[in-house]
Amino acid sequence: MTLKVTGPWIAGFTDAEGSFSIYISTTEQYFGVSFTFYISQKDTEPLIKCREFLEKYRKRDPTLDDTEIPEIKPANGTMDLKIKLHNILLKVIRPFFEEFPLLSSKWQDYQLFFAALDIHLNNQISKHVRILYIAHIMFAMNTEGKQRKNLLTYYENLVKPLFDNVQEWQNACVAAKEIVKKFLLKPYPSLSFAYIAKDYFLGLVMGDGSFHADFDCREGRIATIRKSLSISLIKTDRNEKLLDAIAKDFKTAWTKRPSEKSRHSFTIERSHEINKVFQPFFLQNAEKLSLFSRRHVEIWVKVDRLFELFGGDLTNPETKSEIKALLIEIYNVHGGTYRRYSQEQILIRFQQDWNF
Repeated sequence: MTLKVTGPWIAGFTDAEGSFSIYISTTEQYFGVSFTFYISQKDTEPLIKCREFLEKYRKRDPTLDDTEIPEIKPANGTMDLKIKLHNILLKVIRPFFEEFPLLSSKWQDYQLFFAALDIHLNNQISKHVRILYIAHIMFAMNTEGKQRKNLLTYYENLVKPLFDNVQEWQNACVAAKEIVKKFLLKPYPSLSFAYIAKDYFLGLVMGDGSFHADFDCREGRIATIRKSLSISLIKTDRNEKLLDAIAKDFKTAWTKRPSEKSRHSFTIERSHEINKVFQPFFLQNAEKLSLFSRRHVEIWVKVDRLFELFGGDLTNPETKSEIKALLIEIYNVHGGTYRRYSQEQILIRFQQDWNF
């Protein structure tokens, strides 16, 4: 089965794994500004499908016939779909996300990013003024994430001597703040049920979600396996509202796991909701999951089969053999990583508790 992506799916995936980046490079006599949109992930399949979809979207514009979406390349342990060409940014990425809006707090970064690019390309504004405006915009982006090496004052001090007088400098600073304020006050897209496409949720989960089948072998309890779904997002009010809206659409609620770091984890752990709502939903939409994610959803089905066998004849050698094989398969779905117990400990404990 080949992964099939749609516009809303890519919007969800970008809210999870995408980024809009502005970088100002400086020397004593030079200011340079680069603009980059990129999506990073270790799993190459979703990136390939995103690129193919955006390439078809690009072909709508005849002025871009000779400019293809860049190929996916390795970068720091991940694979990157990275776009820097202004033509592609302005004629493909901007209209794409106007048609299929981002719904997380990343939507604000998208707005600020293109405001800065428009300013960068506006030669009617003096270059030192453009740099000041772009620096202010840059520091209004990704305020909850990893911050930049230099402070805003560093860039202000670089361009301040290029202004003719103090009044001109002060006016430019006020104008820069007004530009930022204008976009920060711009209302986010709607989070009504009809607006959040199911494909958007699938893309979001593909990027920042995880399907769990965790072994619970705590003392004093019968060994079991607990299924759950989790999503990890940057800590912002908008992101919490987004997840609340998604949960409401599924008639459920997330369990929030606060963190001291920059991200919170939101989980669905109630077995009846996993079994009656989310497992059927993801299986019905398996073509919109990558091979890696489909394998994890299918493990939920293996867990069901395991406990079905536990309710049968445990003296049957074939049943015993299938139970052991299922336990090993479930254990190894992550390659055996992220496990609290060893495979041997799990096999022994389940044999003891379930008498097989």
